[in-house]
Amino acid sequence: MTKISNAELSNKEDNPSERDLYWQGEHDSCVKFQDGTFINDMLVDPEGNLIDRQVYYAKYGFDKYQKECSRQDKIIKENRRKLGLITDEKQNVSTKQNKSINQYDSTKRMESGQHFPLFYEVLDNPEFRNGFMKKGKFRTYVWLGRYIVRGEMRNDPHRLYQNYYQKGLLASCVPTRVAARSLKIGKSTVSDHIKALSRDEIIERVTIPGSNSFDGQRYVVCVFGIHKNGKEHWFIQDRFRVSDN
Repeated sequence: MTKISNAELSNKEDNPSERDLYWQGEHDSCVKFQDGTFINDMLVDPEGNLIDRQVYYAKYGFDKYQKECSRQDKIIKENRRKLGLITDEKQNVSTKQNKSINQYDSTKRMESGQHFPLFYEVLDNPEFRNGFMKKGKFRTYVWLGRYIVRGEMRNDPHRLYQNYYQKGLLASCVPTRVAARSLKIGKSTVSDHIKALSRDEIIERVTIPGSNSFDGQRYVVCVFGIHKNGKEHWFIQDRFRVSDN
C-alpha cells in the first residue's frame, strides 16, 4: 500500500487541518477514553484522503482494512504520546479499581445483551429460507455468532474487543473443540463449516498463528460484519439480499 503522507506530527500549531487532527487523535470522529485508548470512525486512504472506515472497508477489502486500522491507530497513539496526551505512568489504585469495576459491568452488559439478529430481508430470500437454514453450517454460524465480543471482558485472550470491535468489526473466536462439543459434531466438521461460510462470503476468516496466540495454539477468528454508531451490518445481509426487481 502506498505510504501515507503527513503521518508525522505537523509543526503547525495554528489552524491544524482535519488530517492533522486525525493523526493527533483529536478529530471529531475520534472518541477517547481515560485509559488512553480511542476509537476512530475514519481512516486515511492511500491518496491521503480522510474517509469513513466503512467506505475504506468496501473499497480496499478486509485484509487491507484490518492492516491499516492497526497501523494508523499505532501512529496516532505514538503521536498522542509525543504530545503528552498519553503517559506510560502507572495509574493509581483508585483508578485501577474503577477500571476493574467498569470492565466487570461491561462484561455483565455484554453477556446479558448478546444477540443474534433476524433480518427479514434475508429471511424473505428463498435461497436462505429453503436452502441455507436447512444446512448444518447454519447451526454452526448461529452458534459462533452468539459469542461475538461487543464489550470489554475479563476473559478475552485474543483481545477481540480492542483488535476487532473497536475497529468496527463484529468478531468471535471460539476453539473448534468447544464448538464441536456444544454442537455435538466433529471438530473437522466445524472447520469445514467455517471454511464454507467464508467461501460463501457470509463470514471473513482470520487465522491467528500459534506464534501470535496467548498459548501457542492456532485459532480462527470469524468476522460476521461491521458496526458504526450502534448500528450493525452483517455480511449475510449482502449474501442473501433480495433483488428489488
